Amino acid sequence: MRVRYCLTEVDYANEWPVRVGVVLRDGSPTHLVAIYCHVATDGHGLDLLTGDLATMDPASGLSTVSTAATPPLAQAQWQQSPAGLQHSAAAITHFERLLRQHPVQRSPALRTSGDRGTGSWCTARRPCSWPSP
Repeated sequence: MRVRYCLTEVDYANEWPVRVGVVLRDGSPTHLVAIYCHVATDGHGLDLLTGDLATMDPASGLSTVSTAATPPLAQAQWQQSPAGLQHSAAAITHFERLLRQHPVQRSPALRTSGDRGTGSWCTARRPCSWPSP
């Protein structure tokens, strides 16, 4: 399922750049497959998503850990502060340097190593198995 999802081009005009499926064994879910295009989320967002899935209570679907986060207005205020602006400038410089080190092209073949440093475009990220009943 993951390979098929990765190898099928996204039709941005007619579908969301997200693919999700559940693998069943003997009628019971065993794994979740989720493919997110870079326009839907970035690596940090994907880490949050997989973290949420890994800590989800299988019976209720609720998180088993604190979900406290900085409220959006407080985050926006910090981003406009001198510290936030300095942080933003450093992040832009950092990512501009990283992006200039790599050619602008899509990998011609699916890579399944999960090695984030290879420029792979479809990788397994922190696989989580479906909780056993």
